[in-house]
Amino acid sequence: MTDDVRMAHDLSRIDPHRFEQMVLALGVRVLGYGLRSFGAGADGGREATFDGPVPYPAPGPGSWNGYIVVQAKCRRTKIGVKDAEWLIGQIKSELRAWLNPASSRARTRRPQYLIIATNVQLSSTASSGGIDRVEAAMKEQAAELGLLDWAVWDGNQLSTFLDAHPEVARTYADVISSGDVLTKALETIDALGRSVSPTPIRLGQGQPGAERKFQAAYDKAGGAAVLGMPTTEAYEEGPGWVQEFPHAVICAAAEGPAVAVDLPVWEALLDAGAGHGRLAAVGYPIVDAHTPAFIDDRAQPVRLHGGTWNDGHLLQKMGGWRWEPKITFSFNIRDHDRWRHVEPLMDLRLRCALRVNWQASHELTIDAQGRRNMKSFVAGSWLSGFIVRQANRWGLDGSSLKWQLTPDDEGYNDSRFACYRVMLGSPPGPAIGAWLRLSLPDSLRGEVSCIIDLRVNFPHLQPPDSLADGLALAAASRPLDVQDLVEFFAGAWEANAWFLPRAASPNLLFCKTVGAPVIECHIVAERSPGRGLPYTVDLLQVVDLSMYGEAPANPRPMMGASVSAPTSLELPQITTTVIQLLAHMASGFGFLESED
Repeated sequence: MTDDVRMAHDLSRIDPHRFEQMVLALGVRVLGYGLRSFGAGADGGREATFDGPVPYPAPGPGSWNGYIVVQAKCRRTKIGVKDAEWLIGQIKSELRAWLNPASSRARTRRPQYLIIATNVQLSSTASSGGIDRVEAAMKEQAAELGLLDWAVWDGNQLSTFLDAHPEVARTYADVISSGDVLTKALETIDALGRSVSPTPIRLGQGQPGAERKFQAAYDKAGGAAVLGMPTTEAYEEGPGWVQEFPHAVICAAAEGPAVAVDLPVWEALLDAGAGHGRLAAVGYPIVDAHTPAFIDDRAQPVRLHGGTWNDGHLLQKMGGWRWEPKITFSFNIRDHDRWRHVEPLMDLRLRCALRVNWQASHELTIDAQGRRNMKSFVAGSWLSGFIVRQANRWGLDGSSLKWQLTPDDEGYNDSRFACYRVMLGSPPGPAIGAWLRLSLPDSLRGEVSCIIDLRVNFPHLQPPDSLADGLALAAASRPLDVQDLVEFFAGAWEANAWFLPRAASPNLLFCKTVGAPVIECHIVAERSPGRGLPYTVDLLQVVDLSMYGEAPANPRPMMGASVSAPTSLELPQITTTVIQLLAHMASGFGFLESED
C-alpha cells in the first residue's frame, strides 16, 4: 500500500488466472456483453477485445466507438522494482511489440482504444505519482500506435468497480477481501461456534494429468517446509503449466517433468519473453539429472527448451537477468547475396553478417555523433589492423588506410543506414577492399543488420601482363589459409556484435535482445566459372582449406554457414566458436577427413 490511499479490496493475493476472470467480469459490466473473453494474444499477452460503441468513459458524446483491447497485468510479487516502474515496463513492452515489425503482434489488428487493468496500486501525487508517470509512458508511443484513447484500471479503480458491482466482489471474496474484513469475518464465525476449514488446493489441481508430476517436484524440493502450500490452481502458461506458492512456483512443459522455481527467477523468465509470448518465447526449464530440485539464483544458467526462440538459458549478467541463446550451428543463411552486385567484381569475398532484434531498436537513429563514434572505432579496430597486416604481407602500403562513406550504389547513408569502405592498391585497380554496412529496422526488416565484407583481387597484388597468369602466380604464393579466415571472421563478428551498432546508437548498450542473434560467415569466389569473364576463379585457388581434409571433386564457388549465439561473447569465445563454425561449414560442403 502507498501512503496516500488505501484500497477497500486487497488485490495483492489474487493469482493471474483469477485476476483475468475478475477483470473480464468487471469489463462486461463496464463496457458491455460484447466483450470477448481473455485469450492468448499474438505474442502471448492475455487480452480481451470489444469492437463497436461502448458507454465508456461515460454514455453520450465522447464515448468510445471502435476496436478496444483490454490487457490484464497481474503482479504477484513485490520483489524488485516498485509497482509503477513495473507497470511502466509492462506497458512499454506491449506497445513496442505492436510497433516492432519483427513481432507477430505487429501483424495483427492494432487497437484504437486500450485498457490496461492491473492489480498494482498507483499513487495520485501530482507529477511524481504513479498515475501521472504511467500516463506519461502511455503518451510516449500512443500517437505512433494510433490510439484514440486509453485507460489504466489500477487497483484503486478496480476497487471502485467492485464496490459498484458487489456480485463480482462476492465471487472473488476469498482472494480480494482485505485482512481487516477477513479477521472480522473469522471472529464472527468463531463467536458463533463454527470452525473454518477451507478445502486446500491440491497439487496440480486444475490441469488433469499434472497432479503426479507436480507432486513429485513438490516432494523433491522439500515439500511444505520449503514451498508452503499452493496459493492457486495450476494454469496454462504458454507451452506448459504453472502452479503458484507463496514464494515460488512449480512449472512443467506440457510433455515434461515438473520443477520448483524460486519466484524471482520465475519473474525473470516471464520478463525475458514479455511482449513476445513470455514462456511461449523462452520456453520452460530443462529438467534432467543436472537440474537442481529447486531452481533459485544460484542455479545459473537456467537451461530452457521449447520456446519459439529455440533453446537458450537465463542468467544474471550486466546488472540483471538476461535470456541468451544456446550456441547452435546451421546452414540456414539469408544475407549471402545482399550488396553482392558491387562493381567491379573481385576474386574473393569474405563476409560476416549479424542480424539481431534488440528491444526498442525500432526507436533508434544514426546521427552525426553516432557516425563519428563508428569511424573512431573502426579506424583503431582489430579489423583495420587485420587489413593492414594483410596489405603488408602482400607488399602493399597499408599506412594510407582511411575509411570513407560509400558511393550510393554501394551503400546508403541516412538516419537508418551507415556504410563505409576502404580501398588499397591502384593502379590498375583495388587489390584489397573492405566494406561495413549497418542498417536499423524499418517496415520490411525488423532487425538490426551489420555486414562486414573483405574483398581481394589477387592479380592486382603484383600485376603482370596476363590477368590469368597473374591470378595463378598471386594465388599460388598468397592464398588465405584457415588462420586468416579465423582472424577475419572473429574480428568482424566482434565489431558487428559489440562495437558498430552500439557506437552508432549507444542506447543499445542497455537493451536486451529479442530472440536469438544470428551470425553468418561466407566465403565466395565472385569470378566463378561459367560467367563469361576474362578470367575465372575457383574458390580453392585463393583459399587453402586443406586442413579440413580431401576437397570435393567439384567445389562450389560459395560456402556459408550460420550460428545462433549471444552478442555478449568476448573475443576468445568468439574465436573458438568461429573455429567450430568453419569446421561445420567445411563438413557441409564436402570436405572429408582422412580415413587413415
